[in-house]
Amino acid sequence: MSGAEAVLVIGLIGSLISIIDGTKKIYDAAGDAKGQPEEFRQVAARLPLVIEILRNTEARASKLDETKLEAIKQTLESCKMKAAELENIFQKVIRKDNDKWFDRYKKALRTVGKGDKVECLMEGIHKDTLLLASEKIMGTATEAQVKEFSQNHTCLKELRITDPRDDKRRIEETKGGLLSDSYRWILGNSEFRRWHDEKQSQILWIRGDPGKGKTMLLCGIIDELNKTISGASASSGCFLSYFFCQATDDRINSATAVLRGLIYLLADQQPALLKHVRKKYDSTGKELFMDTNAWFALSEIFINILQDPSLGSTYVIIDALDECKKSSLQQLVQFIDKASLVCPRVKWIISSRNWPSIEEELRISDQKFQLQLELKQDSISSAVSMYIKYKVGELAKLKKYSPELKNS
Repeated sequence: MSGAEAVLVIGLIGSLISIIDGTKKIYDAAGDAKGQPEEFRQVAARLPLVIEILRNTEARASKLDETKLEAIKQTLESCKMKAAELENIFQKVIRKDNDKWFDRYKKALRTVGKGDKVECLMEGIHKDTLLLASEKIMGTATEAQVKEFSQNHTCLKELRITDPRDDKRRIEETKGGLLSDSYRWILGNSEFRRWHDEKQSQILWIRGDPGKGKTMLLCGIIDELNKTISGASASSGCFLSYFFCQATDDRINSATAVLRGLIYLLADQQPALLKHVRKKYDSTGKELFMDTNAWFALSEIFINILQDPSLGSTYVIIDALDECKKSSLQQLVQFIDKASLVCPRVKWIISSRNWPSIEEELRISDQKFQLQLELKQDSISSAVSMYIKYKVGELAKLKKYSPELKNS
């Protein structure tokens, strides 16, 4: 074994750890900032395991022969190039002081190649670290951890039918953006406060005719709950999952799709929850999510997840129940009603049109509240007025209207 070669490899590992650790610190400094592209959050979640693998490699490098050192050196150099580019993009995009992450990311991507998107770079780094594991330079426990990580990654990928966070961004952009002043009224609403503050209050049903702003209202509630969760300690186990049903999209208009989306979002935030999915997935594969019995398997899995001891106060939000296929809507509403009884730590918000069939299934009681938007017309009208005023102001700036024309 060449001592100089080992020193070179150890130095290379050290510089790589420094780059990846620096990338993670850039992300951590910004926290769960508003507007961050989902790709960045997913990459940041995978960085600690990469660092751990590299530290194990570093500890054992001095015991390897020249052949293995040379193989490792090539892998590390490949990994370092990707990591440096990843850090470069993070530095360009991530800022704590404003929420224009996505705009900066699009600008940064114009200066890099197709394979240099953060998710592509992370995939390459992941493959490099798996190659390091195959060199048998780490302990058995770490190799098992890498294998487990890879299997979890595959399971989560096949579970995903959509990412509700992307759906939320799409909906907000399509509707012209989310204005906080247009939804703040609900934060002081008595029904909302009782649902939020009283421990035994499980379900809030927000109902209203088309055009009442139910979806954007829920987007605002999601943002406010995310702030609460971000401010809670990591040990609190507080989580939020949500789903937007859409009748015109066959991927996201069934009860099974709703559960897949909700489970995906929780498992992506807390990978340990995937153990409940993998109890069935490991013997069936992706058919678990698609075959005739998918609803029954997923409803059982979701109940197990919601009862997991690692979960503290958890919020589940489902928008537009009425856009779910009628053939599975009853299943979904009955499931929500059942889950609210057996999972007391979970609070639900659902929205829909004023359908009597949904009211009948929910059996409104002391633990379940409804907020009918037609009865909050003053708040709705005020919210609409503020939104119109905001958009007129934006248009006036864009078109350079005179104050007289703006106010006419």
